[in-house]
Amino acid sequence: QGRQADPACCRRPARPPRTSARARRPDRSGARAAAPAPAADARRTRGSCLLGGLGRRGTSAAAMAALDMNSLGQYIRLEDHNQYQQLAEGTVSVLVSHSNLDQQWPEIRFDLHSTIGAIKDRLYRHGGTGAGFQKLLLKQNGQTLCELTPDDRMLGFFGVSSGMEIHIVDTDPYSFSKDGGLENVDLVEKYVMSEEDYERRENSLRAYKKKMREKDPYFTFLPENRREPKNK
Repeated sequence: QGRQADPACCRRPARPPRTSARARRPDRSGARAAAPAPAADARRTRGSCLLGGLGRRGTSAAAMAALDMNSLGQYIRLEDHNQYQQLAEGTVSVLVSHSNLDQQWPEIRFDLHSTIGAIKDRLYRHGGTGAGFQKLLLKQNGQTLCELTPDDRMLGFFGVSSGMEIHIVDTDPYSFSKDGGLENVDLVEKYVMSEEDYERRENSLRAYKKKMREKDPYFTFLPENRREPKNK
């Protein structure tokens, strides 16, 4: 008996014609000329908008520099409220100043159980004033709270806390730091050479200039493009 034909509903759909791998591979030249990916387009668009926005706002270099310095200042002060939280228990960090010196010593740490005499011995290494000639004043916000005395009393007795100031008053009438003795460089005697001594030197700048002027009357130490002939 002959085989009957399958009904149309039971027939398989025809497969699309196969293409070789070479045929499926895109043309390299065409790929290079293709449009960029959407992500790249978005990045370019955002960058153009940012640059355009800066130009429209007219942000100057000075304004940007001020903004950067403001941001730097905020970053530096970011943890100021935590600067004393890392201190060991019973330790304070104070500012130390001196009556004869402009310099100050910030964040000097002391143990609250240290005696005033021991603190004076330590401060001698900072300001050069002997312990016997030191008068210590406790200050806060520029206001004097009390004098740290006597020497056998502990620092914690005076209620010292971090951020306060210990000011050294030098009572030595012959102190080296008196009247700017350790900071004013104008008080230091300097060697001054006389004109006669300088004129006799053979390796001085003046002697070199004389030798060059003998060869070139228009010699000068300025660059060539700034030279101006002078009849001397």
